[in-house]
Amino acid sequence: MTTEASYTIDEFCKAERISRAFLYKLWSQGRGPRFYYVGTVRRISPEARLEWHRKFEATAESGEAAHSGEIATTRIGKRIIMPRAALEGSR
Repeated sequence: MTTEASYTIDEFCKAERISRAFLYKLWSQGRGPRFYYVGTVRRISPEARLEWHRKFEATAESGEAAHSGEIATTRIGKRIIMPRAALEGSR
């Protein structure tokens, strides 16, 4: 467990460079990060953020074998999530 503070929705959106509307859309689709409440304020833990990233990376990586020679990606709205290995290989 980390000692890093949890994120408010605004802090999370700023860190991920997404809009609040997009985050709520992800939650409505069951694809957003886990959260909890402190009073009436929704908070997202650093662990939940990392878990959310890993979920999309795993989804992208699991599709790699589907198309030989292509990099598997996952689309979330206008954002395209690709495996980290693919990004490091392009440098």
